[in-house]
Amino acid sequence: DRNSQEVVPEYEQLPVPELSKMDIRELFELASQWGVGENKERVKKAREELARRGKESLDYIFREKIGTKSGLEMRAIRAVLKENRAKARDYLLKALKDTSWIARRNVCGFIADIKLDDAEDSLIKFMERAENRKIIRSFIYALGRLKSEKAREKIEKYLGEEKEDMRITSIEALKNIGDTLSIPSLIPLLNDRFTTVRSACIDALYKFGTDITEWVESKWRNYPLILYVGGKVAGKNTGEKVDRIKNVLFTALDSKDDYTRYMAVLGLSEIKDSAVKTAFQLRVWKEKQPVIRDVMKRYLGL
Repeated sequence: DRNSQEVVPEYEQLPVPELSKMDIRELFELASQWGVGENKERVKKAREELARRGKESLDYIFREKIGTKSGLEMRAIRAVLKENRAKARDYLLKALKDTSWIARRNVCGFIADIKLDDAEDSLIKFMERAENRKIIRSFIYALGRLKSEKAREKIEKYLGEEKEDMRITSIEALKNIGDTLSIPSLIPLLNDRFTTVRSACIDALYKFGTDITEWVESKWRNYPLILYVGGKVAGKNTGEKVDRIKNVLFTALDSKDDYTRYMAVLGLSEIKDSAVKTAFQLRVWKEKQPVIRDVMKRYLGL
């Protein structure tokens, strides 16, 4: 029948062994293989069997594999934890005390993956006791994924860390937590010397939406990049707060400081509005800075 479609597998699958007869070590090894091509079904079934064995698998994982550096082994572990969330709780909390920081790093990631909210207090406690920066980042990451409002102030302290990656991880965690009380702590990072940090801060502040309005109004002279964030927010929202943001942007458009003016133009370019179009038309050929003029020209289609 020409109208029927026969689904032909891209790869002929290798036979699935009798998994129930495998010992736990063999089963874990198969579940940790690359599950693509002809091996896809074997690995999928092995992970399902590993998860089905519950306590036996958890005992093996936390005895032998919790400190793994293998991404494939971590996939197999994750499959077990997701299907045995309640049983895994005590194993994960106990492993936060592991002497290996790599094991603790892995545990933080697993706690975040399965959204183990019970771990919040333990994560905060061990974050404050942690002996090196790498593991502190893992605790911050997990607390962010758990949206821990309890940890907000403690995470904010790391925004001033010397290392770029620590500042970025802290910003992203605060973005995930989503507490507007973090806004004043995040704003100074808009002037960070690293583009990556500034970019993370833009994303975090943007997520707060029109809640940043009062900060756009009060901070734009010291932190001009907030004008761009405000423009992005105004471009996706409506209402009284958006009008207030737009008023700030129009004011900053006449700043004598080139960078401030550039941020105002970038912010306004995020807003599809006849008032923006008119403002750009009046200024585009008077603007002396080519980079600012180019933004206006693109907006106007010139």
